[in-house]
Amino acid sequence: MLNKIQKKDIIEKTKTLISNNNYIIFVTFSGVPTSNIETLRRDLKALNCNLKMIKKTLGDIAIKEVGIDGVNIKKNYKGSIGFVFITGDLFSAINTLYSFKKKNKDKFQILGAILEKQPSTVETINKLSSFSSLKSLYTSLVFVLNSNIQKLVFALDQIKTKKSN
Repeated sequence: MLNKIQKKDIIEKTKTLISNNNYIIFVTFSGVPTSNIETLRRDLKALNCNLKMIKKTLGDIAIKEVGIDGVNIKKNYKGSIGFVFITGDLFSAINTLYSFKKKNKDKFQILGAILEKQPSTVETINKLSSFSSLKSLYTSLVFVLNSNIQKLVFALDQIKTKKSN
């Protein structure tokens, strides 16, 4: 059992981590062997990421004190929660987590996230996992925009052709 001083210390350290990282992903892993978790920690550390186990209540307090609303870990998530603090590349970290998830089936889950100080759902993380990098996300965005522009140009050309006839 932690005393008040220890709890305050954990809250302050968590607030610092939250303030210093634009991306935080919440995960849970009950039944995953410790050796696998240590491997995940090493893989994440190589990507400038940190996996920390933080009590849900203390995490909620730290998140609120930093000024992020809309996250309630204790209410929304069951079991032990890990916070993945991402300093490096978001997409590499997400891909590492999804690779770990595939290896550990139902024992490991991605629960949600805070992206750019805004709460985010697991659905958003799932969508981001389909991109290997920020560049591939931009490429997809440009492709979609270009496709719509081409459709608009074609439609305008058809209108011009009809008016000239």
